[in-house]
Amino acid sequence: MLNTLKSLSQETDNLIGKIEKSERAQAVKETKRKARERKLARRKAKFLMMTEAVLKVIKRHRKGIDMSKLKDKAGLDAKKSIELFFN
Repeated sequence: MLNTLKSLSQETDNLIGKIEKSERAQAVKETKRKARERKLARRKAKFLMMTEAVLKVIKRHRKGIDMSKLKDKAGLDAKKSIELFFN
């Protein structure tokens, strides 16, 4: 009788440990997911800010503007301009 109680106690302890470990892993996954969502939101906001800057420059030049002047006035480098115009 005593042995069965000890074994049942050990089994419940093992199950409790597994449940706690699972809950911790789930909490870590949740924080990683939230961090990824925040990062994507920042990227989207940055892209929208770049777009707005380019559109302001284009609106100011009624006769048009070439790419090199647009890059200079909007403050874009080559990589950012490619991302903005071709994506």
